[in-house]
Amino acid sequence: MKKILTTIACMLFALCATYADTPVKKVLLDTHFNHEVDKKTGKVQHYTWDDTSKWGGYSQFGELFVKHGGTLAMLNEAPTAELLKGSSIYIIVDPDHVKDNPKPNYMTEESANVIAKWVKKGGRLLVLTNDRDNCDLKYINILMDKFGLHFNDTTILQLDIPTKEKPENVYPLQGTLEGVDKMYMRGTSSIKCSGKARRVVWTKDDDVVIAETRYGKGKVIAIADPWVYNEYIYHTLLPDNYDNASAAERIIERLLY
Repeated sequence: MKKILTTIACMLFALCATYADTPVKKVLLDTHFNHEVDKKTGKVQHYTWDDTSKWGGYSQFGELFVKHGGTLAMLNEAPTAELLKGSSIYIIVDPDHVKDNPKPNYMTEESANVIAKWVKKGGRLLVLTNDRDNCDLKYINILMDKFGLHFNDTTILQLDIPTKEKPENVYPLQGTLEGVDKMYMRGTSSIKCSGKARRVVWTKDDDVVIAETRYGKGKVIAIADPWVYNEYIYHTLLPDNYDNASAAERIIERLLY
């Protein structure tokens, strides 16, 4: 009996030690390639964890990561191996062009190589762009082409926001995420997949708007729109039958697990 109790105690100790050593999932949001500054306050805004505004805030998206056990951080400079170390997820959203920032911090080959090496070792990368008139697509593809994912220089899904009175303003998306009946995007680019990359969500015209691939031990998900900011995620403007929040959770699950 003593041997059995000792064995059980050792197993419980090992289990507790393993749990204690499990790293907290750090979710790192870029504010370097997207660096839009409020002229009045001098504060970085638009797609940041602490931006609670309806237009462009990412605070509610951040809350979903926290719900899944993530901790939130932001990176206000070009990524390096040391700066990415300890992060489980790195997110780049709506990379600037001159319309957003007079002196954009474009993606470079050096930064792309750093990020690709980090992904290859097990990192999870999420890149969300926009249509060609509202973000940089040329330079971000220096990074994305390494994974067989390429944002096309185009604008699609140019529709009015659907309402309860005009629900016909819908462009059907195919292959939507598991358990999500209806999700909404508008004014996006599209994605070309090559190699091991595969489409996840696409339009009736076969324009891919969400795609993913494995790269080494890591994973990359590309989305052709900022999409999950506060304006849309909890139906501030959308009819209740849209399920963007659940779709965002499915993306998070693909990244975390």
